[in-house]
Amino acid sequence: MIKINEREKIYIYVGAGLICLFIIVQLIVFPFLNKNKRFKQSLEIRTRELGEISALASEYNAMKKKTEFLRKNILKKNKGFTLFSFLDQLAGKCGIKENISYMKPSTSVHKESKYKTSLVEMKVNAISSKQLVSYLHSVETSANPVIVKRISIVTDRKDESLDVVMEIETHTL
Repeated sequence: MIKINEREKIYIYVGAGLICLFIIVQLIVFPFLNKNKRFKQSLEIRTRELGEISALASEYNAMKKKTEFLRKNILKKNKGFTLFSFLDQLAGKCGIKENISYMKPSTSVHKESKYKTSLVEMKVNAISSKQLVSYLHSVETSANPVIVKRISIVTDRKDESLDVVMEIETHTL
């Protein structure tokens, strides 16, 4: 057997203690700290996801309210309502009926829903800006849910009249 003096025994005990301390730190302290760090990261991610979910929920609720409002307006619309005749009557009231070059009606049915879209493309030549504003105001403020989907305005430099092409649509059940 090897004789170990007192000083060497202290070194061995200190070395064994350091090895035990290293093992304890590696197996207990570091995993606990890493778990705490992962928990904080997970909490941040979940908080961010919750914010996104609440934003999406509010957007969904806004869209749901808008859809319900539109559905009520569609149901409220006059039973004999046709977009083409409505626009023709408004043109007569606003004094631009004689200036209408053409009115092209079209209808499309949505596959996923029971709604039908009616669209009228119309071209109006040589009208004043006041007549255009009056007509657009009459369209947008009518009791029927009608919207101007697209509008193209060209100015005639000679007499400052307007040539207008617009698409106006409505939805029905």
